[in-house]
Amino acid sequence: MDSDGAKRRRVATGEPFPSNIVRNLVPRESTVLGSLPAEIVLDILEELETPDLKAFALASRWAHNLSKELSWKRVDLTSANIVFLLTNRGFQTRVREVTWHADLAVAMHGPTNVGTTVSLLTNLPDLRVLKIEGVRNIRAARALFRFFRLLPVIETIRRIEIRIGVQSNTGLHRLSTVADPDWATVNLATQPGLKAISLEFGPWAMGLTRIDTFTLAVVKPHLETLKRLEVKCIIQRLAQYDIPARLKHHPFRIAPEDLAIAGAAANQVSIQKGMQKAHLDEFSSETLEVFKFYNECSLGGDITLEEVCGVWPQLHELDFITAEAWNKSLKEFKLERNLWKLTILRLPGGSLFTENAGVPLIDFASKAHFNGPGSANNIEEQLVSNGFPNLKHICWYNRLVNSYEGNTPGVRVTSIVIKGMVGDRSLNYDTASR
Repeated sequence: MDSDGAKRRRVATGEPFPSNIVRNLVPRESTVLGSLPAEIVLDILEELETPDLKAFALASRWAHNLSKELSWKRVDLTSANIVFLLTNRGFQTRVREVTWHADLAVAMHGPTNVGTTVSLLTNLPDLRVLKIEGVRNIRAARALFRFFRLLPVIETIRRIEIRIGVQSNTGLHRLSTVADPDWATVNLATQPGLKAISLEFGPWAMGLTRIDTFTLAVVKPHLETLKRLEVKCIIQRLAQYDIPARLKHHPFRIAPEDLAIAGAAANQVSIQKGMQKAHLDEFSSETLEVFKFYNECSLGGDITLEEVCGVWPQLHELDFITAEAWNKSLKEFKLERNLWKLTILRLPGGSLFTENAGVPLIDFASKAHFNGPGSANNIEEQLVSNGFPNLKHICWYNRLVNSYEGNTPGVRVTSIVIKGMVGDRSLNYDTASR
């Protein structure tokens, strides 16, 4: 029988194994997995999360050899993983997706510091997805600011996902101890291959940093190539961290703290509207095809469906689920120009806040039950005739399972279940049937 050293040599060099141990390298043909071609098995393995993939790799030598190319495909940038990749350059070519934790990078020394992490990212030749998490306090927000200032052009990146204030905050709100990062000065490098950006602002995000200037700083450099933009903003529900009202704002609107006008100008309201319009116009793009917007904040003054269509006229798919969308955008709807390419539209059925065991929930269900002048049927006709002539699918968000067949030929209207409390990780606002 081969020694352990001989077995490792045979695996590394591809030298044939004696027949008595070949059975340890390949699954028996009687098993379903063993009867499949390796290419199909690899496709299955790509759907596994990293812990499950590592468990599969330990099952046998065959499993290890088959999954080793995927074992470093998705990497959490912990201290151990950063050190390993820096000292084992052969594994750098396998990495396709990394998750960087800003709360681990607040220290200026150690392998997880910003400089070391950025240096590693530049050495990953096939990096496609960059995920950023752990922005749970002011120090982590400032670490993210340093990270963006140092991040160079990485031509292989196709998608960036950022989550801010999702985890529990462990500090005071911004402006209480240190200055908030000035995102207008970050000068984020343009990633020429970037196609998708996903931003998730949790209950604590507004208290940690300015989400309006942050959104603009991340999106604006990539408007020429960006095809997909997803923004989700969750409201505050826990009493132990109370965000001051003056810090609350929308991701696509200038925060109130920047709208103060010296003196009591008679035309103050019109000036502020002009400022907001100019800010939103900075997001204008002729290339964006998919926009998914979920915003629970009902502070007033959120962007409207008409504004979205004006800023991104080439949209193919639009999710516009906001607390103000029903009253602001749907009761009287008419666009100045048609969006001929839009075929999929998802909207709320209304904006009604209810209570469940003392916990506020947001219910996007129209109490009109699709009847009357403000019903889904009436709105559907307006949407098709006054803005989206080529709509093929309309979805009304509802907490109850209902189905509604519209009167407009070729257009199907469906309402879906939103599971659990809005903002829960189980919430998936892209689950509409097609």
